[in-house]
Amino acid sequence: MSLLADMTRSQAELRATRRPVSWAEEAMRNGVEAFYRERFPGARIVHELVMDRGKVRADVCAIGTGHLVAAEIKSGYDAIDRLITQAALFRLACPELWLFVDDRHARDAEIIHYLMPTIGFATCGEIELRKASKEGRAPVWSIRREARLFRPDPEALLSLLWVGELTEEAVAARIVTPAKRPLSHGSLVKRISEVMSNAEMLVLVCRQLRMRTAQWRADPPDVPEEMAR
Repeated sequence: MSLLADMTRSQAELRATRRPVSWAEEAMRNGVEAFYRERFPGARIVHELVMDRGKVRADVCAIGTGHLVAAEIKSGYDAIDRLITQAALFRLACPELWLFVDDRHARDAEIIHYLMPTIGFATCGEIELRKASKEGRAPVWSIRREARLFRPDPEALLSLLWVGELTEEAVAARIVTPAKRPLSHGSLVKRISEVMSNAEMLVLVCRQLRMRTAQWRADPPDVPEEMAR
């Protein structure tokens, strides 16, 4: 069984349909956005970013021009049985990963950090979340462990993109030539990863994610000048 599931764009978009968001999760999302905007000015903030070709979704991502940050949120009302699996899959693809959890899940986050020490995590108590929610502001996080940069797995990193996005980048870099019958996702990943460095792949992934039309809550996409005219 492959860790990186093969899935079409339409299937992944169907999975991106959002369930109702609780007040606690909404407050936490607002807090993560505030955290990102302070630390990563200029990054595009996107909620529910489809990863691993639709197998999982990162709750909130900050997408810079050459840096990608993912976060998973767990309120006190969320089950955490899948958290370690989600964290492992995000860890493969993202150079910076955070867990933002209710105080009640601090021990679980600490265990995940012990197993994957480059993951950072922050906590917030329900009293602070309720107060922030009522006042319409972002909650204040307690940073328990700072995230450390990680070198993403090339296949996992490139699997953040659809086949059309990979084709566009591969053609622009002259790795492949335009063809009537496009290459498969796996073939494109193989060819790109053979000639590009990890930093170069990260730049192209960020470029496409900054342009992609979001399925839910997000900053406006970047539109290249030639397309805006």
